[in-house]
Amino acid sequence: MKNKRLKVIYFSTGGSDVKHANFTWNRVLLFVGAAIIVAIFLVGGVLGGFTNAYKSTRVETLQRKNKILTEQLSHMDNQVQEIHSKMETLETRDNDLRVYVNLPKIENETWQVGIGGSFSPEEYDLDFLTKETGNQAMMVRMLIEKIDRQIDLAEKSQVDIESAAFQKKSLLEATPSIQPVEGRITDKFGMRLDPFIEKVKMHTGVDISAEIGTKVVASANGVVDRVVSRYRTNQGYGKLVVVDHGNGYKTAYAHLNKILVMKGQKVKRWQVIGEVGNTGRSTGPHLHYEVIHNDRKINPELYIFN
Repeated sequence: MKNKRLKVIYFSTGGSDVKHANFTWNRVLLFVGAAIIVAIFLVGGVLGGFTNAYKSTRVETLQRKNKILTEQLSHMDNQVQEIHSKMETLETRDNDLRVYVNLPKIENETWQVGIGGSFSPEEYDLDFLTKETGNQAMMVRMLIEKIDRQIDLAEKSQVDIESAAFQKKSLLEATPSIQPVEGRITDKFGMRLDPFIEKVKMHTGVDISAEIGTKVVASANGVVDRVVSRYRTNQGYGKLVVVDHGNGYKTAYAHLNKILVMKGQKVKRWQVIGEVGNTGRSTGPHLHYEVIHNDRKINPELYIFN
């Protein structure tokens, strides 16, 4: 192999003399190796140029996207801060409503549910952002999660408020609060001279003067507890209706001319339950009206607000 040579013959098609060149195999291999090395460097340079250009374009694209994301994040941060401010206003109103319906306030420490804790960038994959932007993104995320928990707490509080408000409304509707018949109070609650026996005696209600047939209404929501339609002349309450309002309250409507309800019937405030009369132990047309709380008769005028 060492003594072998490579002969290259070359000539021109224009008719010139044939020429030839002799090369040893070592020189041929050296030439080929050099050519390969040059080719590798050329290809590497071209690829490197393309790679650098691609990286530069990619970096510029990421920088533009990062700038857009940063601007959007800043806008989102402002929106979240506004929501947080509104949430604080709702917290104040929620506590005001709780006071109104006799529920304890929710302490500020309870409203600040879940504050604190640590966040790692790896958890939210924020490596593509700058450190400052990444920290801002984590703060926004923490605030959103806090608001979400506060909303859950507020929703539960609203359920409690609605329930308490319904109970309070039901209690108010079932508490005697109106004069059950149009007329003038002629005899008040307390000690008075009994017109039948001419002795001072306790008057356990109020007498409201009105013409026979004047409508008598229930002074609150309730259930008719007692109906008395039979009576003795000049004795007792005459025709009588007693309404049970719950919570220890009852009202009695005596000396009626007509009874327009039945025992066990549900009645509403302002519903007509009878008509004024002069039945029983009565000296003239009027309604004897009583308010009873826990079996104790109390002054009905304390429960007339109209």
